[in-house]
Amino acid sequence: MVRKPKSVMNLMLIALMLGLTAGEVQAGVYGRIRGAVTDKKTNQPLVGVTVLVEGTSLGSTTDLNGQYVIIKVPPGVYTMRFSYVGYSATEVRDVAVVQDNTTQIDVALEEKTLNLKGVVVEVARNPLVRQDVSASQVTVSSGDIQNRPIESIRSVLSTLPGITSYNGQLYVRGSRATDIRYFMDGVPVTNPINNSLMTDFNKDAVQDVVVQTGGFSAEYGNALGGIVNLTTRDGGPNLSGSLRYETDRPLASSEFYNNSNIWDATFGGPLFGQARFFLAGYLNTQDMSAGRRVITPTGVNLGRRPHDGSQNYRANAKLTFPIGGGIELHLLGSINRDQSQNYSPYWQFGSDSHQLDRLGARFDKTTSVAVSVDHSVNEKTFYTLTVGYLDYQYIQGQLDRSQWSGDQVGIQTSWWQDFKFRTPFLNTDYHIPGNPNTYSKWQLIDSRGISDVFAARSGDSVSVNNPYGVPGGILNTVDANYFQNFVYAGDNDYYEHDRNRQLSIRLDLTTQPSTNNEFKMGFQAVQYWVGRFAIGGMGTFNGVGISYPVIDFYQKSPSDSGLSVTNGNDLGPGYTPITIGAYVQDQLHFKGMYINLGLRYDYYNTQTQYRPNPIDPKQGNPFLQTRANSKPQSQLSPRVGISFPITERTVLRFNYGMFFERPSMTSMFSYLWNNFNQADVDQGNPNIAAQRTTAYELGLSQLLTSDLALNVTAFNKNMFNLEGYRMVLGPNLRWFFQDQNKEYGNSYGVEVSLTKRYGNWISGTLGYTLSFANGTSSDVSEMSRYPITAATFAKSLGYQPLYPQDTRPMDFDRRNIVNLVFNFAIPIGEGPEIFGTKPLSGFGFNLTGNYQSGTPYTPLTSFFVTLTSDQFNSADYPSTANFDLSIYKEFKAWGGVRVRFYADIYNVFNLNMPFTVFRGSGNASTPMYLVTPGSISPASYPATSPLYSKVADTNHDGVLSAQERFAAYETLQQDMLALMPNYPLPRRALFGIQLSF
Repeated sequence: MVRKPKSVMNLMLIALMLGLTAGEVQAGVYGRIRGAVTDKKTNQPLVGVTVLVEGTSLGSTTDLNGQYVIIKVPPGVYTMRFSYVGYSATEVRDVAVVQDNTTQIDVALEEKTLNLKGVVVEVARNPLVRQDVSASQVTVSSGDIQNRPIESIRSVLSTLPGITSYNGQLYVRGSRATDIRYFMDGVPVTNPINNSLMTDFNKDAVQDVVVQTGGFSAEYGNALGGIVNLTTRDGGPNLSGSLRYETDRPLASSEFYNNSNIWDATFGGPLFGQARFFLAGYLNTQDMSAGRRVITPTGVNLGRRPHDGSQNYRANAKLTFPIGGGIELHLLGSINRDQSQNYSPYWQFGSDSHQLDRLGARFDKTTSVAVSVDHSVNEKTFYTLTVGYLDYQYIQGQLDRSQWSGDQVGIQTSWWQDFKFRTPFLNTDYHIPGNPNTYSKWQLIDSRGISDVFAARSGDSVSVNNPYGVPGGILNTVDANYFQNFVYAGDNDYYEHDRNRQLSIRLDLTTQPSTNNEFKMGFQAVQYWVGRFAIGGMGTFNGVGISYPVIDFYQKSPSDSGLSVTNGNDLGPGYTPITIGAYVQDQLHFKGMYINLGLRYDYYNTQTQYRPNPIDPKQGNPFLQTRANSKPQSQLSPRVGISFPITERTVLRFNYGMFFERPSMTSMFSYLWNNFNQADVDQGNPNIAAQRTTAYELGLSQLLTSDLALNVTAFNKNMFNLEGYRMVLGPNLRWFFQDQNKEYGNSYGVEVSLTKRYGNWISGTLGYTLSFANGTSSDVSEMSRYPITAATFAKSLGYQPLYPQDTRPMDFDRRNIVNLVFNFAIPIGEGPEIFGTKPLSGFGFNLTGNYQSGTPYTPLTSFFVTLTSDQFNSADYPSTANFDLSIYKEFKAWGGVRVRFYADIYNVFNLNMPFTVFRGSGNASTPMYLVTPGSISPASYPATSPLYSKVADTNHDGVLSAQERFAAYETLQQDMLALMPNYPLPRRALFGIQLSF
């Protein structure tokens, strides 16, 4: 291994002592070009050949073996120039450079002759099989993204080998959905509060996406599943840009209309001197299935999912300033705002025209800025110092009444306006009519008084009339995903406000001592300020005189008298955890072998107090119980990867690694100060250990033809210390759920893919994955959900609930997955000629689809039953298939502007395969429980009764009979079943136009 320069080590040690270390993980945003230059006639290496990357200051010269390496190459497509005295200069065009990857360009130069003048021009054939890559990796290019019918990064990832989609989330090789780490331009965009993706991408601004599903290097930490690196485009030497508009307005008169509108714009180029800029903006608004017809007895079209509109905008800016002396300054900024209305079929009925407004809405906003300095010490060594700040906010609650939509479809707020929410506050001067005492009560501003919380109306004694004329809903005790208690009245009083701010500083150094050795080392840290206020059950659990209801408020050391919060907008100082990481890695190239060695150190400290025994029978006040300080966690993780290029067409690779992941902030901090006499909640654990994974991978890459490659990979992962909420049982039948390292998982499988490089107008991939994902818990909260009734019995009888002792298929386990991406594209000016014209010039289409076997589920024969381990996930949901099509025609217009007309068609074959079933019946259309005359009470209600309804009194005799109520319930049941989302949306299409220059 290369000896570390003392100056570099000293610099890193100083950075550690000063805390000048960067975010928890950071993507390498540069690639490299490597190759050899030989004499075309003799095949001997040429020494001292000048190699330049045109349009940049990057270059190199060949060594004694005729080899060269150019590091710190930004992702993109370049032209390279090779020049040598006595030889004709050679240009190689269309050289694609991908972040964290090596592009191999070998050139044979010809001696100058009288017949050989000028410059020899070649077109690069970028490798389908990369010889130096020792782990699974897939690169999706900007051209591929442009041609697909997609608008989110999840749509791109779900078509890749080893990635499973389940319930709108992604899973990599049996790891949980929270185990993926996302980066955009090297900046982490994973939300530390819940380990989800904080922002998405503007597809017209993407340069490429590199996805690592296993064996990622020591440069990456705090991840067990996969790494997703997205690089946006840089400004080039010339002005360029694009404008795109996509809509489904041509379908406004059909049931497939969603009032979906997408605007997308990019603009970049030179700024002044050598400075460059790139700007991107995106806007997406839709009303969500506004035209689908589900008609109530009163004639109201409820739609398929009414009151579920969304508005999303985002903007990105990149500025690059060459300062001189090999130093470049990069400024990056982004903003992403997403807001949408909540929807539930159980809330859309009722006599209140604002029924769904009372359910609430969601809002999240991410703003980030970063300053990065690149210094090329020489052509073999450079380092990067990055300072970044990120601010993320999430709010879920009731909108201010000025923004309510009523019975109208869609969001009434203009897209550029942020939602305003009704904020809960602590009313310390609360009076009950007729009671002279003063109390403390959490409530919503301008609420409906003591009844402002929602009430589930399921029985005659508590029911109110609804448009069907029957009181309440149908209580179903079997199918958990069938409707029950469907009528809600009053306000949904749940309110949540999360905020994460983080300051990160990072230092990375890369050096290439020789063409056969690249050494990297880095040091990083991040300081978080994490705040949260969440409250629910303001009426249910905030009985008269109780000043602290069920509140989740992040305060690392409350006073003895209680939490300091009095308003939902006041998040206080919150928690201030820190994370630190350091790594060294070396890539060595021997004859016939590449070895990637790495070692990573991870550390985090939650820096907070907690209660070791929150159910201490000696002290009921949670703020007077014994406290302790959390302990830091750390781990060393070795990484080893070996690549064996058996021939130029065949590469065998092996990878081994240990991986470390800090739990989410929610898992560590939630409800630390809750009074368990009031409510049962899932409590976080500041002392929870890190989750760990040991992963192995063996792969083979084979170039079948010059344009067709086969990849086969076998993998195995053992996941230890997985987090999960487990019951803690105390004396006197007191208990609570706490996040603990009790879970284990194992996954293994085989991935096979065929990749066709573009040629003869065709390109694409075909992949198959066979995988097994087993474990004791599918996610952190599963063991607090299952078995729910067993936990209830445990509370009453003093027993621990039944937990799985052996692994079982996890909820997201899909045994078989087949993915297809097929591209057909005829460049402008090409294609078959008919009567002197080329009608197919610029025509193309992309077909993207998959087949997936069903995921497991737990069948229910009765909702009130104590389940045993062998019943967990013992049945499978149906297999599914889906195909989306994008078809386009492109041509050149005025002034070099290119115009593209296109249509994106989703579910193009209109497949109607159910993706879920009612867990009682095992059927997607009919639940086990259906209303019968015997399930309706035999009572009759006269017109004087509050339970009487003119709507259901069909014979208008002034009496609501049991038979009339049964008929009304049947109508209700039919409409509710029509609203159940057990089947995919039917075929739908969006039409667009794009201008680019």
